[in-house]
Order: sequence, then C-alpha cells, then structure tokens
Amino acid sequence: MLISIESVTYSARRRALREDKVLELANSIADLGLLNPINVIRLDTGFHLVAGAHRLEACKRLGWTEVPAQLFVGDNLLAELAEIDENLRRNDLTVLEQSEALLRRNEILEEMGMRMPAHRPNKGDTVTPLSTADIAQDIGLSERSTQRRAQIARDIPQDVRDSLRGTEIEDSTTQLVELARMPIEEQRAIATIAAQRE
Repeated sequence: MLISIESVTYSARRRALREDKVLELANSIADLGLLNPINVIRLDTGFHLVAGAHRLEACKRLGWTEVPAQLFVGDNLLAELAEIDENLRRNDLTVLEQSEALLRRNEILEEMGMRMPAHRPNKGDTVTPLSTADIAQDIGLSERSTQRRAQIARDIPQDVRDSLRGTEIEDSTTQLVELARMPIEEQRAIATIAAQRE
C-alpha cells in the first residue's frame, strides 16, 4: 500500500540515523525504486514506523510525498522486536550497538515468555521470532561473540555506553569486554577520557 510520508511518525531511536546510509539508499532508490517497503503499525492518527527509518528518510530526501508500506500486525513488543531484528540483520552496527540490541531483544523475549531455543528448529516447526542463535548466524557472529556482546551491554551502565558513542572503543569488542570487567567508577573515568580524545 502507498501511505503519506507525513502520516508516519516514529519515536526516538536507540540508534541514530547514519547520514552515509541515508545518502546511499537515496541514490539506490532514485535508480531502482524502493525495493523493500517500510513497515508500519496503523494508529488512529496515521501510522507509526516499525522498521525502515533509513528508507523513509531517503524517500523524504528524494522529495517523495508517499511511500510503499507494509502493515505490521502485532503489539508494541513484537513491533520493537521486529525493528531490532531488522537492524541486526540489515545494518552495519558497532559492537556496542549490537550488544545493546541483543540485550534488549532478550529482555523482550523474556517479557513475552518466548525465550527461544539456542538451536535451529526442525523443518516444519513454526518459530516466531527467530532464535538468538539464528540472528547471530545471520549477522556473522559466533556463539562466543554473542555471549561477549551480552556481557558488554549487561555490565557497562547506560551512562558509560552513551559516553562511548563516537569513540573508537565503541567498535572494539576487546576493549569493551575489558571495560565491562572493571568497576563502574573506572569505566566512567575511561569513558570520559575516550570522549575527550574524540
């Protein structure tokens, strides 16, 4: 279906839009059209974006007034889970962003009482959403890497993670794991120094 771009709202995201990604998509869309519609939930006042923020922004840059969309059916937790899964599979996230996404994904699954098996389901089984092992495999992570990322997001407090954004540490598994093992006050001191260097 085609919907008005102005009718689509979205909340503050954990991950900021990447200008280079928006420009790359705008160029591709200008040449080929929008190959994958955005995903939205219908609201009384319009639509709320579930997945496709970069695509939506690229279409805005191209001056489009309408955008192809697919209607997402599910509650807010399922919508958030769908957004996380898409971001994990489609985008070049930093190690810190992957860690936070995987942690939030597990929190949602626990809230929904849907902890998934650590193995692929047998053929014919219906499993929604994908297991964490499936997502890890899709994005090229081993089980150990997935566990390390969980440790990073779990053991580094939010204020420290926020301070690390835009620093070289944000995309270094080794440095983030070392940081996660330190006392919180040491983590804060290192994050402050890293942010000042940037």
